[in-house]
Amino acid sequence: MEVVVYFALSCLLLGIFTMTLLEARGLEISIGGQIFIFGLICLSVIYNIYCVAIGDFFYICRMVYILPFLIAISLVDASSQWVFDIDVMGGLVLSESILVLEILEILLDTGNTIDKIGPLIYNNVVGVLVLVGLSYGLHRFTKGLGMGDVLVYAMVGTMGGLLDSLAVFFLSFISAGLYCVIILINTRKKDGLIAFTPFISIGFIVTYEIMIFI
Repeated sequence: MEVVVYFALSCLLLGIFTMTLLEARGLEISIGGQIFIFGLICLSVIYNIYCVAIGDFFYICRMVYILPFLIAISLVDASSQWVFDIDVMGGLVLSESILVLEILEILLDTGNTIDKIGPLIYNNVVGVLVLVGLSYGLHRFTKGLGMGDVLVYAMVGTMGGLLDSLAVFFLSFISAGLYCVIILINTRKKDGLIAFTPFISIGFIVTYEIMIFI
């Protein structure tokens, strides 16, 4: 019974936070949309706790708590093609704060070994550097990405190391490319402007929620 209560409270609070974030950005969500977002959050909580067996408690927290930021950033960008830096920084700070708590837990628990800290910090730093480096290079030399996209890459880069970050990067472009093919066929849209953060979110979710089983 306690587990059900914890699940319900977590989903409710995350749902309220997501809706509040969207409202603060001037995005009105219909009742149907709110139900869908709440259901997505509930599914994420259940999935990460029961299906993502490789993840420890802190890993699950980072995956679950970063979702509201990804949802809000993606929806706002899709509707206005604008990314609010404060939203991205909020997700980044939250992810890094949970990492710090995990490191403190390792240091305080005599049953753990401090050898676990090195890989955590290494993967975190490498993940951020790889995604920021690649995305900023595209922003600087091609203008194909905005700085908002670079910041979102930094946020999701906190979750993994080299291979995972490369997977997020390439999957985001693959999914964006497929979308562009579809809209060109259906609407003949040729202005070349699309919101990119939803595809970063897709790359992130596929990498950390689906590819872990491959």
